[in-house]
Order: sequence, then C-alpha cells, then structure tokens
Amino acid sequence: MTAPLLDVRNLTVQFPLKKGWGKREVLTAVDNVSFQIAKGETLGIVGESGSGKTTAALAVARLVAVQSGSALLAGEDIMTKEGEALRQMRRRVQIIFQDPYRSLNPRRTVGQSIVEGPMNYGLDKDSAWTRATELLKLVDIDSKAIDRFPHQFSGGQRQRICIARALAMEPEVLIADEAVSALDVSVQSQVLDLLDDVRKKFDLAMLFITHDLRVASQICDNVAVMCKGMVVEQGKSSEVFKNPKHSYTQELFNAAPGRNFNFGEFETTV
Repeated sequence: MTAPLLDVRNLTVQFPLKKGWGKREVLTAVDNVSFQIAKGETLGIVGESGSGKTTAALAVARLVAVQSGSALLAGEDIMTKEGEALRQMRRRVQIIFQDPYRSLNPRRTVGQSIVEGPMNYGLDKDSAWTRATELLKLVDIDSKAIDRFPHQFSGGQRQRICIARALAMEPEVLIADEAVSALDVSVQSQVLDLLDDVRKKFDLAMLFITHDLRVASQICDNVAVMCKGMVVEQGKSSEVFKNPKHSYTQELFNAAPGRNFNFGEFETTV
C-alpha cells in the first residue's frame, strides 16, 4: 500500500450549544474520524447534510478548531502548528468552496485574486502574473480575461478560476468542498474532469466532499461514508459502491436520485 500523504487520526470537533440558564451542552460534529489519502489519490467523504463531512474538511484545513486528534501531512501534525509554522502549512493545503459566486472578491480582477496568495508568500510580481496566466490556460479560461471581474464569468468559469487560484499556491492537498453542487449537470461533468486532470498532473492528494453519490462515483478512488459525525464505512469506491455493507450506506444508495444508475460499474484510475 502507498504511504499516505495525509493521515487523519481520531479527529473530533465539537461546538458549544446553549440550553437555557446555566446549562451548556456540546454538539459533536466530527466524532473520532480517521482516514488516509496518498499522493495522486482522491478520497471522497459522502453523507447527507449535517453528517459532518464539511466540518471534517474545514478541520483539516485548520479553518475550525478541533478538540482532539491529529492530521499528519507528510509526517507533520497540522493540528499542532501555530504562528509562522501554521502560515507555511496553509499553502500546502488549499480548499475550493461550494459557491463560486461568493468565493471571489467582486472588487478584484480574477488575476488579482490568483496572484494575491503567491505574492503574500514571497513570489515576485512578474512571476506571480506569469503563473496566473499559465493557470488560467490550464483551467480552460482565456488568459486575455485575466483583467476581468468575477461578475463577467459564468458559475462554471468562476469555479475554474477558483481551482486556478488554489493551484497557484502549489499545494500538496486539494480539498473540494461540494465544488460542483452549485453547477448545472453538464458543467459539473466538465469541472469534475478538470479536477481529475489537475490531480493527476500535479500528483495531488484530493479530499472531495459531496452529498451526491453519482458525483463521487465519477472521481473518487476511495470513499468514506459519514453519518452523525462518524465514519460508518470506508474503502475502495468500487467495492463500497458495488457492495455497501453498512445499513446507512445502503439507505443512501436507495435514496439516491436516478434509480437506474449502476454504481457498481465504475472504476477510477490513478
């Protein structure tokens, strides 16, 4: 088995709840979750809304606090990083958010959005703009559009720009949080193909969050199924989709739209 680039162990995330005068309880959004991703592989975390999948991803990116657990990136624990060490780690783990309409600053050109991160980490202006131009071409956006603003692009184009912005940081781990759920079905397929292409081209470890089993079946090498904050089943996608063992996973398949969709036929390639 290939050694994991990202090794998440026993991750727990809790949020405080107010239950009246003097009463305090906590919501355990992520409960003792563990998973691994190797370079060049895609792990999908699937589950219904509220299952904790997005919170787990945000925790890995250090965008929410964790109560316990670790996340080893090439052997270094992300969860113990602070200050400058945390800042340097952030460029290694990049995230693409769900809503392409809210992910870009409307007052900045797409070029400015792409070069901001690399320049903040010391890349000179000319090199940053050259990289931005190259990345726009990579995601199939005309490089002449580098001085245009987000409102001048469609949703699918904006998501491609967000992918370019993430790649500009030269990450090792790419997190896609429901990255195609806000897009039309035809555009979804194009963006999924792009994500798969950049994963292969840059040998990335990708964490793909989705509630859509059909989307997961198209892009994920491995899958983890979350329910009420816990991973209830995980393994190779072809095996889980062909023969789901946990009752919750079976219920997800039974409730999935498109009853004639044969999940067991797919196989990913690395």
